[in-house]
Amino acid sequence: MYKSNVRDAGSGDLPTSRQVDDATVQVLVGKPVGAVVSAVRILRLLSKAKGAMRGSQIANDLGLNTSTCFNILQTLAAEKLVRYDSSTKHYRLGYGLLDLVSSNAILGHNISDISVAMQEISDAHDVTMSLWRRVSDTRMLLIMITSSPRQTRVHMTLGQRLPLLVGSTGRAMASSLNLSQDELRKYFNEIRWIRPLSFEKYHQEVLVGRERGWTLDTGDFVNGLHSISTPITDKRGAPLLILTATLFSGQYSDKRGERIGRALIKMAQRVQPLAQGLK
Repeated sequence: MYKSNVRDAGSGDLPTSRQVDDATVQVLVGKPVGAVVSAVRILRLLSKAKGAMRGSQIANDLGLNTSTCFNILQTLAAEKLVRYDSSTKHYRLGYGLLDLVSSNAILGHNISDISVAMQEISDAHDVTMSLWRRVSDTRMLLIMITSSPRQTRVHMTLGQRLPLLVGSTGRAMASSLNLSQDELRKYFNEIRWIRPLSFEKYHQEVLVGRERGWTLDTGDFVNGLHSISTPITDKRGAPLLILTATLFSGQYSDKRGERIGRALIKMAQRVQPLAQGLK
């Protein structure tokens, strides 16, 4: 529900704010459009969900009328902002959201220099480069990809969302976040690993990554793929973006991993000013 002291539109009041589900929404004039507010709340809920959700669950969680919620969901699905699985009757975020914004808009910056730097590493080391941004307490979003024309590309989809601390990307995230060991263990226990991985080993790899500046996944998350990551941080050391280089496991060697890791650190330092101001 809204909590606000906004008076009627046309009274000459200055813009004020309303509180919705812990988020402050600026209201310029008049009364908010209920259907639009509900649609935004649905999208926010789906963005934080660990998986697809049934329409009835969405309506119940948000306190919406079931029929109204269904109509909004169907409209969002028609616009490809959500995806509907008719066999399971579940909804999840749709890739149509990416059509609304470019990577520049997602970041709020001109990031052409980041793309160029990523392509340079792809070309020099024959790897697929990806750029990830944290979008919730539990998820990160893939916002940019580059690849080498000389190698088979590792398939990734822009807009892909993964658990926050998974793979080398997640280890790099964890190495920069101020998490207690108990908090880290809680995140770890929610990840489905391809290969059995103990928390103690994962935690040690996070600490090693923090010390040397880059992290490594040797196929624990995706069988047959090695990945190397480093964070792009703010001035306090908090992670803003994560750079990840991915290659097939048969192409990996410790020496090659070291070279790629050092290249990622240099790139992160080079593009760090572009990422400042992100939250």
